[in-house]
Amino acid sequence: MLCNPDAPIDVSLCKDCTTSSLDEMKRQLAEVDAELINYDKALQDLSLKSSATQWNDVDATAAQLQRLTMEEATLLEELRTLEEQEAKIKKENRELDLTLSTGEKESDDLYRIFRNNHRMFLQCSEECQSYQLRRNLMEESLEMLKSMSTLDIAFCISIHENYGTINGLRLGRLPHEIVEWTEINAAFGQVALLMQILSERVGIIFTDYEIVPRGNNSAIRRLSGTKTVEYPLHGSGGWKPFGQSQLDHAIVGLLQCLIQIEAKLRERHNAVSPVLMYRMKGEQIIDNESPYRVKMQFNSEERWTKAMKLLLLNLKRAIAISVKLPEH
Repeated sequence: MLCNPDAPIDVSLCKDCTTSSLDEMKRQLAEVDAELINYDKALQDLSLKSSATQWNDVDATAAQLQRLTMEEATLLEELRTLEEQEAKIKKENRELDLTLSTGEKESDDLYRIFRNNHRMFLQCSEECQSYQLRRNLMEESLEMLKSMSTLDIAFCISIHENYGTINGLRLGRLPHEIVEWTEINAAFGQVALLMQILSERVGIIFTDYEIVPRGNNSAIRRLSGTKTVEYPLHGSGGWKPFGQSQLDHAIVGLLQCLIQIEAKLRERHNAVSPVLMYRMKGEQIIDNESPYRVKMQFNSEERWTKAMKLLLLNLKRAIAISVKLPEH
């Protein structure tokens, strides 16, 4: 009832109940006192701890503040250093930018110069290649010209049907085909000029004879001591078995000159045997042991034409040999 708040306080209690209630209240009071003591002790402990913690926090805070102040000073110093470095770097960057701008301008100028020089180099290369091609072409042409015989070109000797020809002029005549004296005389003029050039080429001065090339009015001079006789190397009129004796002397002289040219060619080549195609002796040219006289007198037109053809073939052979000789 004492513990019940709804119970009336003025209820009378018996002794035992009162004693029991007092004992219970004392017990509860003792427990409350014990708790109070514990709370007070805990409060004191907390106060001590709070005081110690407060003083410790102040010292730590002061130390931390001092440390932070020092760090701030250090960082400010580093900041000033970094700002100085930044300013220096910015200055260097400006200088580098200026240098870069100048370098880019110089680079552009140099590239422009390089491009111009490269274009000039390509042009020069093309010109060099062109000159080299032209040089190669000229060298090939020179070699081709060296391999060619100017004499063979200037005096084209060939066979046309039964005739020997020089530069297209027939040297001979046949009964069934009359060749005019103008053509024959022009052919003799070409032969005379060719033999005169051959004598100079091989380095020979004719003995007893001298060739006078004058086109279709050429002549052969016979030198006998102080006396000189000139025989015409051209004819006229018809075919006369007993005529044209002056022309015959000229043709024989022409053959003797060719014999002397062959002898000089043999000497230059150190050859023992004849170097021309057909053997020549006196007034004859021999083909397969058959002699053909170069004189018209007492000769047939066919055999005389054959003799003139053999004469021209020997001259063609002499040209081929002479071009291989070193300059005299």
